[in-house]
Amino acid sequence: MKSGIAVAVLLLLALATVAGAVESFGKKTVKLDDLDFSIEKAVKLEPEKKSYKTDFGRANILTNGGKIERTVTVSGKIRDGFNVEGEEFKVGTKVLDEVGTLGAFPISGTLNPCEADLYGPIFLNAGETLTVSLSWYPSDQPILLGFVDWDSGKVVAAWIISGGSVTASFTPSTAGNYGVLIGNAGTQTITYSGLVSW
Repeated sequence: MKSGIAVAVLLLLALATVAGAVESFGKKTVKLDDLDFSIEKAVKLEPEKKSYKTDFGRANILTNGGKIERTVTVSGKIRDGFNVEGEEFKVGTKVLDEVGTLGAFPISGTLNPCEADLYGPIFLNAGETLTVSLSWYPSDQPILLGFVDWDSGKVVAAWIISGGSVTASFTPSTAGNYGVLIGNAGTQTITYSGLVSW
């Protein structure tokens, strides 16, 4: 019984000490009218999905809460560097050894602004689908993502995307060798990783 009373007394002393400490910090009550504040509406980022028919086949893109900023036209020989909306990109080609007819491989890299990596060649029959799932950081930096006809070096579909995560696919209408192009369209260095499958 005495121990119970002692615990109760200690608890009351602790509460009194805390109350005194709060008072010593200068507790102040203000009316809402005296406050200058703004509330930003919380926005839930929904996935954005689009489908495109190209001269080479059909392309699909799905952002995972990010944004498809725009489709872009890429000019120049891809392996020598290329131009997007007036910006010159340097390319590092990552040639794949005998990847087979169906499979998957991980991709990753670090890109400075206006640098790009090109993965391929991947042979696809008409109607087969090449898919890339990609994440990057910082997520607010836009990336360039595209599919390339490997033999001609022509980009068959390309987008500028922000948000840090995307899945895109390309289904050719004719058999051939294709590749995946990933570029840094932002102002900061990015690090990316993902998976290419077909």
